[in-house]
Amino acid sequence: ALREAGIPLAGITNGVDTAPYDPRSPAHTGLPFRFDPSSGDVEGRKGCRRELAARLGGGGGLGDPSVPLFAFIGRLTSQKGVDVLAAAVRICIAEDSSAVFVVLGEGEKWAEDALRALAADPHSRDRVFFAQAYDPALSKLIDAASDFLLIPSVYEPCGLTDFHAQLLGCIPVVHRVGGLVKVEDGVTGFCYDEHSARGLAQAVRRAAAAFRTDPAGLDRIRRQGFERVFGRY
Repeated sequence: ALREAGIPLAGITNGVDTAPYDPRSPAHTGLPFRFDPSSGDVEGRKGCRRELAARLGGGGGLGDPSVPLFAFIGRLTSQKGVDVLAAAVRICIAEDSSAVFVVLGEGEKWAEDALRALAADPHSRDRVFFAQAYDPALSKLIDAASDFLLIPSVYEPCGLTDFHAQLLGCIPVVHRVGGLVKVEDGVTGFCYDEHSARGLAQAVRRAAAAFRTDPAGLDRIRRQGFERVFGRY
């Protein structure tokens, strides 16, 4: 209706206070290790991953930095795409022998039950870790430890979790919708168009393949995402 009336629209995204998420300053982040995605110095992220594995009691590849770690952090609701997330993780577990997933959040009972079942399933319990909580400190540690953050939202006005992840050197994998279009595929993250388990699983495969075969390319994406948030948001 606004377009038909000839009324122009301009969008202004949210921004973030970068100081609490700047990994170059552990005194502000509260993280156990310092690192700097802008320079490629991410050794401290390995320490954060070991710390995360200790916190969650994770075996398998949770503490192994040679294995790609995918995270989801947020409200467990339909709007956040948790149904697609759970189905996609099952596909990836069946097809990929090494990728590991960690989920932090609380919300609708069906979503909590689905993720709890996934984490308890004998086929995936060493590969899927679910922390049912709202915990900002743990959220920050997960971002600092994980290689990729999954954001399969049905819609998203702006999105802040991708900002937080990029500041902490974690590369977003997003459903290309709403405010998440600020993540550029292959430049500052990975994007997919089809809101389905298949669409998300394909994006996870692409990210995992890049992790294994193109570490220099991933470092470039990580650095560009970090610098983009500081420069624009």
